[in-house]
Amino acid sequence: MFARRTPLSLPIPWLTFDAIRAISSMQSPNWTVFEYGSGHSTLYWRKSGMSVVSVENDPGWYAYLVNALQGEKSTDVRVIYADTKAAYVESINEFGGRGFDLILVDGAYRRECVVVAVKHVRPGGYLVVDNTDWHWVTEFPYEGIPSNWVKKVYPGYAPMIGYRSETTLWQRPIEQDT
Repeated sequence: MFARRTPLSLPIPWLTFDAIRAISSMQSPNWTVFEYGSGHSTLYWRKSGMSVVSVENDPGWYAYLVNALQGEKSTDVRVIYADTKAAYVESINEFGGRGFDLILVDGAYRRECVVVAVKHVRPGGYLVVDNTDWHWVTEFPYEGIPSNWVKKVYPGYAPMIGYRSETTLWQRPIEQDT
């Protein structure tokens, strides 16, 4: 897969394979997904029948993805271009109190996105953060994730990437946080 890598060639998240398997075993077509960072995962969620909102800060990649989606008949995909850090991080707030079943943080400003995203995960829903093995994460762990959220770490290889990585999932308890 690495040798044949081309943009949007494989509609699968670039998360570790074990994380993809775990999410696939839990997901439902009626899920709503928000993702910081768009691309292969956007196509994956859409093909799985989910409603997707994705925010992107790279103008070239945004244009490329929007063009790739033009021929699609799905109205359940919305890609937002955010040209500033504040617009990117806060874009999820546009959806008010509506929670998401899954929020993926796999783009820019990850620390800031996690803090905001936590408020928008539905009870029983998931926060997924990719590349949690990066040195700046291990040295300064993410803040703002409640201690009662169930955490699962999935180390291993990911599609299109020729090195080991790590994806971490947190599940918000079904009962409201206290």
